[in-house]
Amino acid sequence: MPLSKHFLLNQRTDWAGIGNTFSVIILLIFFWKRVSGVGVIATIIIGFVSAIGWSLSPLEAMVSAKAATFFICLIVGIIFSLIYPDTEKEVQIKSKLVK
Repeated sequence: MPLSKHFLLNQRTDWAGIGNTFSVIILLIFFWKRVSGVGVIATIIIGFVSAIGWSLSPLEAMVSAKAATFFICLIVGIIFSLIYPDTEKEVQIKSKLVK
């Protein structure tokens, strides 16, 4: 793989992995009170893996890694937050920080 093509792949993957992953986390934290710590961690891990995997797959020609990573992270964040909700103590700490 030529160096210029490798650089462009890294640049696309970086924005898909970092920007879209953390934008989902910020949106979930601001607009959904049931987001959990486990959901945030799962979103970060899946965002990193899916951005790299999607950028290297032939699916990149149909749907960009940025769009795919955003929606994959959104779904994973919601599912993991529903499966592993925060404990009552963590909810109390969050409510104290918000006030």
